[in-house]
Amino acid sequence: AVKAYLGRPYSIGGTVRRGRSLGRTWDVRTANIDVSEEKMLLSGVFASRVMIEKTNKVYPGVLSIGANPTVSKEKNQKVEVHILNFSRDLYGKFLEVVPVKKLRRTLKYSNKEKLIQSILKDIQRAKKFFNM
Repeated sequence: AVKAYLGRPYSIGGTVRRGRSLGRTWDVRTANIDVSEEKMLLSGVFASRVMIEKTNKVYPGVLSIGANPTVSKEKNQKVEVHILNFSRDLYGKFLEVVPVKKLRRTLKYSNKEKLIQSILKDIQRAKKFFNM
């Protein structure tokens, strides 16, 4: 439906900024993207295509749009993406991310370990979607 209005797939873009580095401690690095909340038309976790500025390559990833209710009391919506099989530094780079398949809605888990298990399942589901 969004594509019909825009004439192209919905995408969200912004510059990668430093976050709390929680994903790094869980061995799931994410790029936190600086995006104003009014541009966040979706919420949840999505298999996504990621374009990094000044490259001609599209990377598969897992995009999260929403609050982080398990690890933070903040209600602010956040955008972060885990690029599959990727570990380079992206701070200060502009990313454009196209969500292509919703994997789940944003959930609050009873503890950090259950959140990590869910993130790992999201990554496996995205790899399956991208035939990796």
